Amino acid sequence: MKKLKVKPGLVRDCIVYREKSQPPLETHTHENDELVFVFGGTGIHEVDDERYPLIRGDVFVLRGNHAHGFDETNNLHLEMLLYARDFFDSLKKEFTELIGFLTLFLLEPRYRKHHKFKAKLHLSPKN
Repeated sequence: MKKLKVKPGLVRDCIVYREKSQPPLETHTHENDELVFVFGGTGIHEVDDERYPLIRGDVFVLRGNHAHGFDETNNLHLEMLLYARDFFDSLKKEFTELIGFLTLFLLEPRYRKHHKFKAKLHLSPKN
C-alpha cells in the first residue's frame, strides 16, 4: 500500500481537486479526508479491500487513513474537497443541526463495510 504525501500547507487547509478523467489509481492512504462528488463516468472505488461501483451523482466522504483507490475507470469525472481531519471540528456543533451531516460525515464512513456502501448520498441530475 502506497502512502501519498500532501504538501504540509495543504493538510491544514481545505482545497478542491478536480480530475476530469480519473485513471486507475493504486490503493493508498493519506492524512487528509475527502468529500467526493462523481460528476460523470463510471468506475470502481476500492476501500479497505472492498469494491464499490461509482456512477454520476454519487457523493461520499472518505477518511484518508482508509486504504482506497480506483479501478475500471471510464471517463470518471471527480471533484474532491480535500481537508484536514479536524477542519470541521470548530463547526461540528453548528453542522450537526444540518439534516444529513452526521450520516454523511460520521456514520456512513464508519459503517461503510457493514452496509456495502448502500447509504452513500446520491444526487439526481437536474432536469
